[in-house]
Amino acid sequence: MSNFVSSQVVLEGHPDRVCDILVDAVLDQYICEDSAVSVDIGAMLTKDKVILAGEVSSKPKFSVNEIVRDTLKLVGYTREEYGLDGYKVNVETYFKKQSQDIIRGVSANKDKGQGAGDIATVYGFAINEENYIPLSLNIAWKIAQRIKEVRLAEIIDGIGIDGKVQVIAEYEDDNPKRVDTIVLAIQHLAEVDEEWLRMEIIQNIINPVCKGYLDANSKILINTAGRFNLGGPLVELGMSGHKMEMYTYGGFSRFGENTFSGKDPFKIDRTGSLIARKAARYIVEQGMAEKCEVMISYSIGLIEPILIDVDTYETSSYEKNELINMLYENFSFNTSDIVEDLDLLRPIYADLSINGHFGRDDLLWESMI
Repeated sequence: MSNFVSSQVVLEGHPDRVCDILVDAVLDQYICEDSAVSVDIGAMLTKDKVILAGEVSSKPKFSVNEIVRDTLKLVGYTREEYGLDGYKVNVETYFKKQSQDIIRGVSANKDKGQGAGDIATVYGFAINEENYIPLSLNIAWKIAQRIKEVRLAEIIDGIGIDGKVQVIAEYEDDNPKRVDTIVLAIQHLAEVDEEWLRMEIIQNIINPVCKGYLDANSKILINTAGRFNLGGPLVELGMSGHKMEMYTYGGFSRFGENTFSGKDPFKIDRTGSLIARKAARYIVEQGMAEKCEVMISYSIGLIEPILIDVDTYETSSYEKNELINMLYENFSFNTSDIVEDLDLLRPIYADLSINGHFGRDDLLWESMI
């Protein structure tokens, strides 16, 4: 029996993703100055303005404006034709200190370690496919990364930094069979010929990435609304935390309601999701299931989770309690231990928003125990 799965990834210049990258770049700088700093910030991006707001436990010893502008230039916003000039953007910050009630609750167990910085239910997922990631999401990320490579190397002249990728994969009896549809919206300069652009994208981006998964019936849809000249914050409001399916499992599994970006590791939303991913991947890597979702619930101020649950989608011969016990035997879900074991008190967060949180072999939670 066949079924279809669709996943989306937005390019680095998409206003929502830019906001994630910006707040994580600021978070990185705070961590460089003080690993004990408490940070929970978000961003909004529009036309010629960036607004950052939230909670920070100390005053920055660096220029937030400079970090924002440098990051916008790194992403590629250096030309007004692409929707924003990072050299001219206005930056506004509205930071306040964290509530003393929260600080007391989180720091109450100093002898055992720092408690979770929020109430959260997080999820980790793995499937027995390449990089332990669903095919549709895996290919969507690869296409987005290839677009960046092609743009920076100027292999295709005139392409911009805003856009979206959607990949629809067909599964047969729960096994990935083929890519049914690729939808790509990619910004370009006004003088670029649309048909030429389509052929260049297929030759230099789609075919190299999707080789082996395309067939005669696969559909490749590029800029289906017509020309895509105006993009970025010039035409669309950006807000951090809006693309969680892209940063997690492409709609193949559940994900927590709270966002990843702009939060120090003790906020648990991202940290808990990373250890949940490692736990789910462990179950699949060890051959105990073909796919697995691990759910962990935390309560603010408490060091240990209040619940861990496992769903193997009827692909395991093990009882649920057996799997949960194996996880407790092999992992610590203590908030402080996760931060230490995964080496999370270092400036890695802008990189995660740029290159992804999962399906990479250079990250501690993506490796075997």
